Amino acid sequence: MVNSLYRDFLPSFIRTSGDTKLSSPCMSSMLKLIFEIRKLKTWAIRMIDAMAKPPSGILEGTLMDLGAYDECVNINVRSGRNGNGKKELFRGKYCLIEAKPPLPQKPEHVASNTLVINESLFDNNIFSEMSRSAHYFYYLTFMFGVCVPSTCNDEDVGEIVKNVESFLFSKTSVSSCHVKEPVRLSESQIAVICVLAIFGLLVVVGTILDLTKIYDIAPNAVRWIDNHKKTIQYFLAFSIYSNGKQLFDLTQRPGDVSALHGIRFITMTWIILCHTYAWAPLIGFRSLYNLRNSQEDLAFEVILNGWISVDTFFFLSGILVAYITLRRLTKSNGKMNFGLYLFHRYWRLTPPMMMAISLVILMEGLGSGPLWDLQVRDEAERCKKSWWSNLLYITNWRAYEQRCLSHLWYLCVDMQLHIISLLIVIPLFWKPVVGFVVIFLLVTGSNIAVGMITVINTYFPTMMHLAPDLVVNQKLERDIYWKPYGHLGPYCIGIITGYLLLHHRDVIIRPSGPSGEKWQIRGKEICVGCKAYGLINSILSWKIFLPLGRLTYSAYLFHYVIFWVRNGLQRERRNFSHFERSFDFFGYLTLTMALALCAYLLFEAPFAALEKLLFFQLRQQQDDVKTRLATEKSGLSFCHWKKSNAKTNIVLKKMSFTTEINNGHCGVGETQVNDNVNSIRTVFNNGHCGVGGIRVGDTDDSIWEYFANAIKIGSQRKHFFEINSTAKTFEVSQSQTLIPESSADSTELFSTRESTESTVQRSTETISFVKNSVTYENTTNIMPTKSIPELWLQAEKNSKELITSLYRSILPDLVRRSGEMKITDQCMSSLLKLIFGIKRLKSWSIRMIDSTAKMPSGFLEGTIMALGAYDECLNIKVLNRNEDKEAFRGKYCLIEGKLLLPEKPKRVSAKTFVINDSMFDSSSSQIDKF
Repeated sequence: MVNSLYRDFLPSFIRTSGDTKLSSPCMSSMLKLIFEIRKLKTWAIRMIDAMAKPPSGILEGTLMDLGAYDECVNINVRSGRNGNGKKELFRGKYCLIEAKPPLPQKPEHVASNTLVINESLFDNNIFSEMSRSAHYFYYLTFMFGVCVPSTCNDEDVGEIVKNVESFLFSKTSVSSCHVKEPVRLSESQIAVICVLAIFGLLVVVGTILDLTKIYDIAPNAVRWIDNHKKTIQYFLAFSIYSNGKQLFDLTQRPGDVSALHGIRFITMTWIILCHTYAWAPLIGFRSLYNLRNSQEDLAFEVILNGWISVDTFFFLSGILVAYITLRRLTKSNGKMNFGLYLFHRYWRLTPPMMMAISLVILMEGLGSGPLWDLQVRDEAERCKKSWWSNLLYITNWRAYEQRCLSHLWYLCVDMQLHIISLLIVIPLFWKPVVGFVVIFLLVTGSNIAVGMITVINTYFPTMMHLAPDLVVNQKLERDIYWKPYGHLGPYCIGIITGYLLLHHRDVIIRPSGPSGEKWQIRGKEICVGCKAYGLINSILSWKIFLPLGRLTYSAYLFHYVIFWVRNGLQRERRNFSHFERSFDFFGYLTLTMALALCAYLLFEAPFAALEKLLFFQLRQQQDDVKTRLATEKSGLSFCHWKKSNAKTNIVLKKMSFTTEINNGHCGVGETQVNDNVNSIRTVFNNGHCGVGGIRVGDTDDSIWEYFANAIKIGSQRKHFFEINSTAKTFEVSQSQTLIPESSADSTELFSTRESTESTVQRSTETISFVKNSVTYENTTNIMPTKSIPELWLQAEKNSKELITSLYRSILPDLVRRSGEMKITDQCMSSLLKLIFGIKRLKSWSIRMIDSTAKMPSGFLEGTIMALGAYDECLNIKVLNRNEDKEAFRGKYCLIEGKLLLPEKPKRVSAKTFVINDSMFDSSSSQIDKF
């Protein structure tokens, strides 16, 4: 069989190799591979076995076959006749290839029912069906893995795959290549390890000192600790024992809004559930049509609308800002230290966030996989260049490709709103009417800004999850969703609620924010959609939510890492179903909370304790001094507001206890407020709950037609042929992550989009696009000799010619064998109908072949099962000629196969040989052992 394939393949290879510009080492290794396959050498067969094969279910949206990554990179070819020499010739090199079918210039907006290829061009066959889904390839690609000798560089691999572009009917590019090498840590990774080691040492020392003091292990050591108390207390801030005890303290103190802990944790689980669907690479699933169809389920609305939950947290932050800050201003007679107000927020958020960024940089070289570069390495490279923007909380204003850890946009917006809150809270304290006017102006201005940006850029009215126009979604995120003016409304409503809560504790408030959440506030209890009493309040106030709620900030920061590692280590396609996604969700949730526990004990809790040690006493002394000076000075000082008259608009009952309001992370304001006449301590610990952006996919025609400039479906085909006779497609590997470099610049976030006409006029220019920190030059002239419709028609013609050629070869043998098969007449009739349907490229017949299993990659590594496309097969329905009656349906059968083996010995161990490998050439002994 191999010799027969060589007779057909070798002349074509020699002819093609003359036109291929390969380096000499690569050409030498490729020739060695070809001739060693003929000899059935183990390493050569493994290299072929590791390559991707056409997957089953392509027509159902299975766009990826990764091959056998580990089998490829473990190949080591050495000198010598039997490959046991000392010199290494080359290794296996795994490369991930991307392929995209030719498409016309992307329309301004693309909906799920947009047609970019006219289906009437084809003869009612599989190409007609493919043309209806062609628009999805503006942001999706085919991906497959190949295994080549390591002597071939990336340019050589690109030259090799270009030779199969016409066969694949796609434009190909090399995404990434991997060779097995020893792990080499970079300077930045070594620095991260050193920082982690220092923190680990501080934790060990602090814990030992803490346990020694508490349990009086060594009297001399205890006396030494007491003598150096001021210094030792800084080490005790890192004690796992004390921080863990504080974390798991289930005491609910008077004044504690206990329901908030439940709200935080439940919302965090909602976020992780949404990201379980949203952050998995789409091409990593088999049968993407199942994912698309799942959006029609009512239960899936929980996922589609998950992105709006972020506004509830901005609402809660506004409540805490108003309540805490106004209460503090009242106690200090209008004096406020702006520096500490802002520094507290910065101190609490920044150290854990920087540790999350450091962990991403450290992970870069600690794993491998076909998708590792796309999922982990690219993000780590961005973090190396842009970490400082997170430190300054300006990441949400930078270009998309310059952002490190995109989910940290929430912290940037929250910090920016925290600064803006000073413009509201101070007037609200001195002149409430002026404060409400400021709120009205800010909310009105933000709504006008959002509306104008949406209309000018013709954005969707909401985030469109899984929409085929990913570029528009990214621009919508960049211009609205990741900006503070997009969330200023619910934040200001929260401030109003906090003000009223402080003044009117018995009033029930039901504010409705832009995202539609309903909240009720009565006294100190907050609940969603109902009064904070009864069953719901009991559930949300369950004590187990106290420690879980305190971990939500670290969980939000580090859950991204779990997703990245999972996706980067992926070796095989995943099956999409709600059950499997739910199963993954519980795994993500468990690992996220475990990692959050470590982060809380190592970074978050110690820095919170250090803040109290460093600044609490100083702030208390400053407050006492400035209170005495309050009656002597008036007006505005550098850091403090002070009333000119002694009468205050906000009257609080005199308290005989200390109220310490520790707002944690999600709330805003000063950490502690003290009456200095205290007997009871009340802790209002809100913690932090961020939320990522989950896009909402809504393909309703009424929404699409809402935009005046949208392309109407009814006139699109005619318009297509009018403008696309000269249209070209982008020469890029993944259009779904492409953003024009000019529009991605932070200085042009509000610029008016270019019209379709101007885009067509610039079709001959060279435009720079940025994808995952890699710049691609787009000449918009992918196939200059033919128009896009002509290319599709040529592909249809080539497919028919290929099938005709195969029929000439196999049909005589098939007819001869059919006479020997004992099958029913009905089955024979259906098989003949299938055979001739394939020749005419009928959709149902091609789907039947597509759903049939193919040889899996990694067979020599133990991959011995290929299930095909079960759902695609069962959904096939074939009508008779008149199409008024069902002829037959697809029938899925699972076939078992076994190698021919002698009778089983009494005992079989891992080293048992049942076939004598000396019977064969040593080149194939590895295969026979398997």
